[in-house]
Amino acid sequence: MYVPHVSLGGVPSIDSLAQNKNKEKKGKLPEEMMSNNRYLAARTVEDVWICYPWEATNIDEHDEMAKKQPSF
Repeated sequence: MYVPHVSLGGVPSIDSLAQNKNKEKKGKLPEEMMSNNRYLAARTVEDVWICYPWEATNIDEHDEMAKKQPSF
């Protein structure tokens, strides 16, 4: 999940990801972003399907299944 950068009163902006999947990428981030430490991944995970709660069609079922999954 990509979170676009936000600038707060002159503080340098950061582009961040909630999760970065550990797999070969189709594209490449701009060098300026990487060299200025603007890329921040909260967590790197293996290449697994991630089902976010807001995408669930049945939130109660989703919550029960989530309880059975190991925590990353």
